[in-house]
Amino acid sequence: MTWRVLTTARGFEATPEAAALLKRAGCEVVATPYSGSRFDYELGGDALVALLDGIDAHIAGSAHLTRDVIERAPALKLISRRGVGYERIDLQAAREHDVVVTITTGANQHAVADHVFGLLLAVARRTLEAHRSVTEGRWESFIGPELRGKTLGIIGLGRVGKGVARRALGFSMRVVAADPVVDDAFSRAHDVTYLPLDELLATADVVSINASLNETTRGLIDRRALRRLKAGAILINTARGGIVDEAALAEALRSGQLGGAGIDVFEREPPAGSALIGLPNVVLTPHVAAYTHEAMAAANLLAARIVVDLMHGRLPDLDCIVAGPKR
Repeated sequence: MTWRVLTTARGFEATPEAAALLKRAGCEVVATPYSGSRFDYELGGDALVALLDGIDAHIAGSAHLTRDVIERAPALKLISRRGVGYERIDLQAAREHDVVVTITTGANQHAVADHVFGLLLAVARRTLEAHRSVTEGRWESFIGPELRGKTLGIIGLGRVGKGVARRALGFSMRVVAADPVVDDAFSRAHDVTYLPLDELLATADVVSINASLNETTRGLIDRRALRRLKAGAILINTARGGIVDEAALAEALRSGQLGGAGIDVFEREPPAGSALIGLPNVVLTPHVAAYTHEAMAAANLLAARIVVDLMHGRLPDLDCIVAGPKR
């Protein structure tokens, strides 16, 4: 048995071992410009359907795998999402058409946790303003808060959130968390206190959003939630843009209610016309928290291994399956 495998995940070609793994297993790898340096978030509809013609497995980045696309790709058996978010995949349609959907759980957690602190330090110490002051010949002083002794509130204490908590302890921060699933062993070992969301927002000096986007978290950080934050608090979002109301966040930043924000994800990507663009107290990055050499290599290899496993009738780690095969 051999499968034709379409790759549209940006940077897949940067890990030759992943493609080699597929080829050793007998797969035919159908590469696209998107598996090089292009993002596939623009890919959907007729263009994606054409690429999926005769394809058994799709290693996807952020392509739009809607019901229409899935129904028009009858050969498709697997969507192996290189990453952990799957909001652009119609899971119900996949289940109805016996298409397995998987994610690369655990591959990028360290990279994203690092990026949280990269954004936090850049916002707190006003690094971009200081950089511009030097390059534009002004040589000004910029004062910001230390992290030591501050309270970090983590919304979503999963793999990434736990990585953020561990790093926070290295900065001598107090850590509180809000999550519907309580991990008592982790909280005891790392001195993390679980709080209801409203209490976390009112307590934290810094809030890091590390939850998945779903019906319970969409729009979670709205105007009401932002008003509960301490004056001068910093908000970091490396999860999904739909969790935060960007317009409300921009208002809070402009008014001085919030001290700053570090944002890697947006309601619309690219964020043309976002109210956050141009604000002096924000640091914006283009959804690259997971983009380290190590995380990309791990995710690419895991996405490929999942293809090989399912091609041979083996189920991957259950944590990786978000829409399973029919029993």
